[in-house]
Amino acid sequence: MKTTVSIALLLLSGHLAAQAFYYQTFGTGGSFPSGWSSTDSRIVLNSDVPSSGYQRSATSPQASGGNNVVFKRCSPNSGATLYLNCSGVVNTSGKSNIRVGFGRRKTGSFDKAVVFQYSTDGSNWNDLDADVALGATTTWDVLYYDLPPDASGVSNLQFRFGFVSNVNDNCTAAQNFRIDDFTVGENESLPVTLVNFSIQPNPTSARLTWATATELNSDYFMVERSNHVSNFESIASVAAAGNSTEINEYSYTDERPLPGKNYYRLKQVDFDGKYSFSPVVTATFGKTRQMTLAPLPATETLNIQLETPTQDDGIWQVYDLSGRLHLSGEMPAETTEQLIQIAELSEGAYVLRLRVGQGVMVEQFRKN
Repeated sequence: MKTTVSIALLLLSGHLAAQAFYYQTFGTGGSFPSGWSSTDSRIVLNSDVPSSGYQRSATSPQASGGNNVVFKRCSPNSGATLYLNCSGVVNTSGKSNIRVGFGRRKTGSFDKAVVFQYSTDGSNWNDLDADVALGATTTWDVLYYDLPPDASGVSNLQFRFGFVSNVNDNCTAAQNFRIDDFTVGENESLPVTLVNFSIQPNPTSARLTWATATELNSDYFMVERSNHVSNFESIASVAAAGNSTEINEYSYTDERPLPGKNYYRLKQVDFDGKYSFSPVVTATFGKTRQMTLAPLPATETLNIQLETPTQDDGIWQVYDLSGRLHLSGEMPAETTEQLIQIAELSEGAYVLRLRVGQGVMVEQFRKN
């Protein structure tokens, strides 16, 4: 079964204190270092534009120069996801509060999302970021991510970067994204420890909830939304606790989500203006018809129908309009239909929610 853990990580900007125990440059030769591999020739080692601008310290890896990993946006136009894999070299046994970071750079016109994921078993993959290329420029900079508790105490913690080239450009001078100086360490201090961030979609609104375990000089949270994984806009500001070592819970309801797929993230802003972003959660609204229900109205059974097969196992739930859960079950990965029995439901209106990974689809139906 492919599962997704609760989001408990934060991408930090300006708060980077960690004790590194794994540090990997990409050398000067033509082969990937031990534990690293590429599934396609469009992810290669290259010494052009060597990493620069960041120095080894408690807050940054050393820009090593030499080779870096290049993700090329070029032909053939296969549409398949291409991966850079890291396996068998990161051991977090006896370690906790795991943080991972790396240098990054891209050409100005590189426009493909590069997903960054981790796995504790090599089978179930969890997103750390839907697009690590978002925000990258032609100048090298550094990203860090703090991992959930399940990344601690793992003998073989695995990572991968994936993207779809999807463009028939010449690979000789292709637009590209680069990484270098992959670093894993134990975090020493966090300005905000985000223990969860989730979305509960209703037929016409989206309720966002999140909680923090600790906060240090935290001024406010900006709720941001997009109908794509990039180009976020601010839709609300929620005051933070400031300084706290207790659990603080927050919520915001988007009363007017965009038609189609909505992406949400939190921008946590400190009193000194420094900020950090949460991972992204998603929900789909309106008439995109990624999911349809039949027959409508329903009597004994209800069939969930998807336009495309799910990549992960899904969980479906049936609620009444007051929010009470009546039925739930699993929709296996790589399927497009799921028949559910609803004979036991009373006559009336209901909402079916299908959660797959971090995304949620919502449709309303009536039982006669």
